[in-house]
Amino acid sequence: SSDMDYTNLKSSVFENTHAIKIILILRNEGPMVKGELASKIAKGTSTVQARIADLIEMGLLTEKREPVKPFKKIVELTPKGRAASNLLFALEDLLIDSE
Repeated sequence: SSDMDYTNLKSSVFENTHAIKIILILRNEGPMVKGELASKIAKGTSTVQARIADLIEMGLLTEKREPVKPFKKIVELTPKGRAASNLLFALEDLLIDSE
């Protein structure tokens, strides 16, 4: 038996809208300006912003400001985020193969 607390799964962050998409886009395309990332998902930016904030809090993404004007915010995967992205990519691959 497992001592896992199913009521408080950290991985449930991936059930939230766009979380997986954000991780996979950054994995495949590298660091990206926040607005550009939001436009790739093409939904309300406030949802994307909220999700980015969640993923930063989980230690999967970092956000930094460009050093020059207009000081856009760049979002990228942390090492932990990269590891998670590889697992998600493998899962996606597995599901595609099983079709």
